[in-house]
Amino acid sequence: MTYKAVKYVNKKHKMYQRYKSKRHPAYIKAARQAEAKVRQDKKSFEKKLAKNIDKDRKSFFAYVRNRSTVKPTIGPLVDDKDGTVLNSQDLIEELKKYFASVFTEEDLINVPCAKHCFMVKHLTNYLMSK
Repeated sequence: MTYKAVKYVNKKHKMYQRYKSKRHPAYIKAARQAEAKVRQDKKSFEKKLAKNIDKDRKSFFAYVRNRSTVKPTIGPLVDDKDGTVLNSQDLIEELKKYFASVFTEEDLINVPCAKHCFMVKHLTNYLMSK
C-alpha cells in the first residue's frame, strides 16, 4: 500500500472510533475512499510487476505464488511393485525407504586420518626459503 492508501485506511478507522457505527455516512464515505484507493494501488502494483517481468521475474512469480490458493501437495507415488501409493502413512514409508536407500551411514570408528607430515614439511621449507 502507498502512503496515501494508509492515510485513507487510518481515516476509516478514526471514523469508526468516533461514531461506533458502520452505518454512519462519514464512516461509509471513508470506507469507500479507502477501498477504492487500496484497489487502485493493488492494480497499479500488479501492472508494474507485469511490465517489469523481463527484468524481474523473481518478484512476479513470488507474487503469483503468494496469491495462488492452490498449495502443492505430494502426489501419488509408485512403489517397487508398480502400485500406486495414495495413503499418507504409506507415502511416508515409501519416502523413508527411498531416502534410506540413497544415503549411506558412515562408519565413524574406522575413519582414516590424514598425514600431517607432508603438509608440515612443505610449509617449513617454504618458510625457511623466505
